[in-house]
Amino acid sequence: YDIEGDELIFEISGGDQIIATLSGNDLTFTPNQDFNGSESFTIIVNDGDLEDSEIFTVTILAVNDAPVLATVSDVSFNEDGLANASLLGSDVDGDQLTFSITEGTDIVAVVDGSNVSFSAPLNFNGSESFTVSVTDGEYTDSQTITVTVITVNDAPIANAAAGTTAEDQSVVINLSGSDIDGDNLTFSLGDDATSGSVSIDGSLATYTPNIDFNGSDSFTFSVSDGEYSASASVDVDVTAVNDAPVLALVSDVSFDEDQGGSTNLSGSDVDGDDLSYNIIGGFEISASLSGAD
Repeated sequence: YDIEGDELIFEISGGDQIIATLSGNDLTFTPNQDFNGSESFTIIVNDGDLEDSEIFTVTILAVNDAPVLATVSDVSFNEDGLANASLLGSDVDGDQLTFSITEGTDIVAVVDGSNVSFSAPLNFNGSESFTVSVTDGEYTDSQTITVTVITVNDAPIANAAAGTTAEDQSVVINLSGSDIDGDNLTFSLGDDATSGSVSIDGSLATYTPNIDFNGSDSFTFSVSDGEYSASASVDVDVTAVNDAPVLALVSDVSFDEDQGGSTNLSGSDVDGDDLSYNIIGGFEISASLSGAD
């Protein structure tokens, strides 16, 4: 005030981060964004002839500002694989920041500091949403991202098989395989049988043993989904059956009256059985066997 009632003029100076605005007798202070601290100001009053001044301090009290989470991109990785992402955040107050992420239903996310790793169960593919957050202990900033597991073709599985048949008889064996992706499967012959032959029609394999063979045999087959294939073996047991013996051609016999004659008899048996001979017929001529004579 002025004791003489003169009109007073006010001026103010000072301050870098705090802006002082004078309007008549009203003084307003506005700090720069996120500034806190103290600055000195000088106020001068002038009546046109004389002036007076005063120095004072303006203090801006600190308040906690929310942290800011940098943009987090969507994540994708191949089925049965892994993915990693780095998280970034800032805080104007310099507070220590902590990152977190919500769990998915099938996709697993693990946060270690500012790094997050993603994995999924074997053969899973698909997409899930996650919420990524950063906090300074009081305030939080969050974003939602999509994590996608890209499908890849898995190799099929071929199942071993077995069959049994009798000697000189064919047997049909069902071939089987599986594919986790549900692809259409085709079957083909791998290594053919050693003591027989194999033909494949669809998922049916027909094994035909060689004539008179009995014992164990095997072959392999492949199953394919069009990109990958797998193989398995098929064991076949051929049971023995008794084969009829074969008598070699017997020549006609002739000899003089009142004399005798002989011939050799010969037979074979594929099974190796012991053979016995017998002869019938004749009324006036008698025949007897002696060994093979």
